[in-house]
Formats: sequence, structure tokens, C-alpha cells
Amino acid sequence: MESDSFIDSEMKNYQSDILYSVKTEKGKGYFYLLIEAQSLPDKLIAWRLNFDDIIYMSYSIDFRRKVIFTMEEEGLSIRETLKQFRISSASVSLWINQ
Repeated sequence: MESDSFIDSEMKNYQSDILYSVKTEKGKGYFYLLIEAQSLPDKLIAWRLNFDDIIYMSYSIDFRRKVIFTMEEEGLSIRETLKQFRISSASVSLWINQ
């Protein structure tokens, strides 16, 4: 289990997360678990959450800002940014366009 948390400070009262690292044949891998508290059951949760939302929520606002800031300050291409931070192109593209 890793000590990192990717939850934005504003959401700490509503969410909890755990990051596990595992050794694989190709190097280190990660499993990320995000738990969100709700006061009432939501039968439509599957419809409320879609893939883009999950990608968006997987990283804290602080981390997203750090990625974009580093990319701009160091003049990194998207490919270089992905490699440096080990994130998907979908995440970076989403953050750039917001």
C-alpha cells in the first residue's frame, strides 16, 4: 500500500482512496480504489458515472495542475508529459481542454 492520496482537499470529507503498488513482469503497477460516501442509495450510479468521470476523478486537482504547469514550464510535448508522470493521453487531453 502506498502513502499517496489523490483526493482534492475539498472532497476529503466525502471520499477516501487507497493506492496499491504491485510488482509485475514489466515493472511496477498500481491499483487505485476510490470510495465516495453517499447519504442515500443511488440505483442509477452506473449511469451517473461514465469513463470520462472516472478518469477525471482519479487524480486530484493539485496533481492535474502540477502536470499542466510542468508541461508548460518545461515545454514538454504531450508524449513527454505522459512518460514523465506515467498517465494516459486521455487524462492530459481532458485537462488541457478544460
